[in-house]
Amino acid sequence: MATSGSEGRDWVYQRIARTTADIIVDVGPGEGTYSILGRHLRLDAKWYGVEVFTPYIERYHLLQKYDGIFEMSITEFFAPLVPYVIFFGDVLEHLPYEKAVEILGYHLEYASEIMVSIPIVESIQGEVDGNCHEAHLYQWTFEEMEAMLPGCESWRGAMIGRFWWRRNS
Repeated sequence: MATSGSEGRDWVYQRIARTTADIIVDVGPGEGTYSILGRHLRLDAKWYGVEVFTPYIERYHLLQKYDGIFEMSITEFFAPLVPYVIFFGDVLEHLPYEKAVEILGYHLEYASEIMVSIPIVESIQGEVDGNCHEAHLYQWTFEEMEAMLPGCESWRGAMIGRFWWRRNS
């Protein structure tokens, strides 16, 4: 689904307001929720989306919600040369475990901040609306993700776990 649960979003928005990075990258922006609800907190930042499923770009008017859209898989995306925050909002469960670990490792090397949101309850999902990328390929636990992002702040809801990692935190 191009949407996710709202549980804990206020916690994320508090952290968006505190970030000082000039670039915010939203991986798998879906409907553009983080831009819609959080952009006003960082009007000085450039907001970019990375979307693998081309029909979502038009369907959800992503070009109007972001300063730019990279139409590609996160496995093809390379870090900008300036400090950036990257959001993985209900995205990493759509990747095989090994690929998610590799991508997180890459951005731990280059990002100034990382936000992850994942379902922390059993969340079986296949293809949705013709989008094979919507299938859930790995079920993360809260503890696994916390261990992947050493020293991160975390928030545990009934269904969703949220994590915010900062360089030198």
